[in-house]
Amino acid sequence: MRGACVSSGAARNLDKEAVELLEGLIRHYSPSREERGAVEFLVGRMKALGFRDAHVDEVGNAVATKGSGPEVLLIGHIDTVHGELPVRNDGKFIYGRGACDAKSPLAALVMAAAGLEEGELPFKLIVAGVVEEEIDSSKGARHLMRRISPCHAILGEPSNTNGVTIGYKGRMLARCTAYATKGHSASLMENAIEKGLLFYERLRKEFAVGTSFDKVMMNLTYANSVGEDFNVNPHEFGFAIDIRVPPSMGAYGIAERIIKMAPKDIKVQFTEVLDGVETDMNDATARAFVKAVRKNGLHPRFVRKLSSSDMNIINAKVKTIAYGPGDSKLDHTDAERVSIKEYLLSIEIIKDALRELAAKEKSK
Repeated sequence: MRGACVSSGAARNLDKEAVELLEGLIRHYSPSREERGAVEFLVGRMKALGFRDAHVDEVGNAVATKGSGPEVLLIGHIDTVHGELPVRNDGKFIYGRGACDAKSPLAALVMAAAGLEEGELPFKLIVAGVVEEEIDSSKGARHLMRRISPCHAILGEPSNTNGVTIGYKGRMLARCTAYATKGHSASLMENAIEKGLLFYERLRKEFAVGTSFDKVMMNLTYANSVGEDFNVNPHEFGFAIDIRVPPSMGAYGIAERIIKMAPKDIKVQFTEVLDGVETDMNDATARAFVKAVRKNGLHPRFVRKLSSSDMNIINAKVKTIAYGPGDSKLDHTDAERVSIKEYLLSIEIIKDALRELAAKEKSK
């Protein structure tokens, strides 16, 4: 029967434990910088599932290991965006903040590793639920990647079960402030808001903004003006621009161009600059997942996302793919949910992909 294995002489239903793990993770509301409860819950579950050295690390990540040999990283973020949602299980779907992004992919990685026997593993699995992915620090992934050197990496992110994500755009966050002289609103002088918006429109034209994977994307995500009254031109305008760049365009080069383009009365500061990433379709991990998806009766597809993720950081050290259950269109929405059937199937796919990687490692 799928989902059942033998542990300590007693039969265990891993499907049941998988659902309990996911529900528990979702019930531990964990917006960025408030992940401790969810992390401690996950560590406790990983101990119960038989992982070695399950612990909370120095920055608050939940980390555990299984097997020995070359390191293989299974990593997902445990934090969510803000906005707690009611958690429920109707037998077909599990609903709640993080159900899609990205606690179900993280739980799938944990349960897939738990479902493999030590003898199947010619490598050491490092399983991690990391903190602060949803904000510009990526604190958990950065900390972990300074301490390990994996030969393969699998990131838990939603890809609708049959999708193998090989690309993410880079992300740049520009915090800008436009300044102007105070003056009467009936005058013809340019005010700070107008200066800021004209600069933003100039940037959009300069970089031929578009919505495809190979185009630069820009969005104003914050704006606030400082003025004294309705009939006084605002003298300060703060705004943030979220910029997504394809792997073919260097994020740092674009940041330098934007800074040079800024007029003297507009200050631009970048709080995050991440290059885009793309893993070759013939990469061993990508091929292993394609084979595993087919084995489980689905048609595999490669995905390139317009967003960024911890893959942008991990990929600098090891080629990475992202995989997991859930529809990414529900990310950050109030309609977050995941299909229980797809969640359980994704666990089987991850196990089969790891077995494929194990067979290749043993054949070396």
